Amino acid sequence: MTDSYCLFYLHQIEPNKDSQTLDFEQLFLTAAFKAWSGYAYENVCFAHIHQIKSALGVTGMLTKIFSYMAKPTDDLPGTQIDLLIDRSDHAIHICEVKFSNTTFIIDKKTADNIRQKHAVFKYHSTTKKHLFTTFITTFGLVDNKWAGEVVDQWLTMDDLFG
Repeated sequence: MTDSYCLFYLHQIEPNKDSQTLDFEQLFLTAAFKAWSGYAYENVCFAHIHQIKSALGVTGMLTKIFSYMAKPTDDLPGTQIDLLIDRSDHAIHICEVKFSNTTFIIDKKTADNIRQKHAVFKYHSTTKKHLFTTFITTFGLVDNKWAGEVVDQWLTMDDLFG
């Protein structure tokens, strides 16, 4: 199913429809809603690949679009990559899609996780292509030390709908 409202209804409203006390403000604060928000934002991004490619300046380039998951091995942890844009010019955007109600802050843990994703992806894919780290967030990133170390570019939802 690709209809965003139907997905929202089936995952958030339907399971709670018999609750006499749950209202939208309470629903908005639950862990399930926060997880669903991230999943829904990923779907929005996949539905706006053309706009993402345009914001990255690769509209006319042949690309392959997919997500990626690797299971743990003896030597490496597993990883999940929200969105990969594999370009015909021997570069790949490893996209982190993050839904947040505010400007997203990359901390040391997030930066280490990004580095780990690169290492796991390089190992399993054996790619020799250049890897770019691209964040796609709702309201952008705080420009701090960690963002400066691991992020090549970031997009916001304005790039998806602007």
